[in-house]
Amino acid sequence: MPNDFAASPSARPIPADKSNIKGMYDNGRNCGRWVEIKLSDFCSVANGGAPGAGICRGGTWKPDKYNGASLKAVVTDSCGDGNEWCRSDRNHLDISRYGVGQFTMPDGKPAGDLIGAGAWNNRKIDWSFIPAPNYSGDIKLAFAEGAERYYAPLLISNLPNGIHGVEYFDGSTWKRVAKTTDNGQRFDIEASNAARTSYTIRVIDADDKLLNGGREYTFGRADCAQGSGKCGQSQIYNPVTYTTRPGSGG
Repeated sequence: MPNDFAASPSARPIPADKSNIKGMYDNGRNCGRWVEIKLSDFCSVANGGAPGAGICRGGTWKPDKYNGASLKAVVTDSCGDGNEWCRSDRNHLDISRYGVGQFTMPDGKPAGDLIGAGAWNNRKIDWSFIPAPNYSGDIKLAFAEGAERYYAPLLISNLPNGIHGVEYFDGSTWKRVAKTTDNGQRFDIEASNAARTSYTIRVIDADDKLLNGGREYTFGRADCAQGSGKCGQSQIYNPVTYTTRPGSGG
């Protein structure tokens, strides 16, 4: 990854011949996982991420009062940009503008607006994957924009431990389905019956184990996908109600 600052590949997911620029997002395999982030040293000078110029060029790394502040967040996208930050460290995290203002100090007090305080500047962080904090309930399912009778892109969220795959039941056997490009929480599923009115899936988590012991989730089409209807621009997220039954765990 270091020293390769060529433009982002046109194809997503990142193809095998560009695997050197594939970060920990890993073409969506870590999408939906929770991470805990802790702030470390601050760079004494600003920088713009120019390729090959270094992260803290012309400055020094120094600890300050924000060292140790922490944040728990969800991985939602990848950074394939050809800048210093994304290409020099495959473990780089982009944190949303909102997220930067949500850190908590070691004493439990809010860290406040780090950008406004001039205390951000792409500072060093330490992070690790964690189980979803205070998790309750079960996964959430919805059909994505464009869903219709013969096309069923399914969005899967509220995950306790990320998602590495989805299997659907075709009426006789379980089959693995593909992600939509590198969107790790969107999968193109197939129906369980010829009329394409019913779907049954099970989820494989980030530990490559069947979620909830192989629990099966069965549901029908979203309202926008009934008959010849199609989920359009105003219907990006179309939730479905499901029933469950215990799985074999195999």
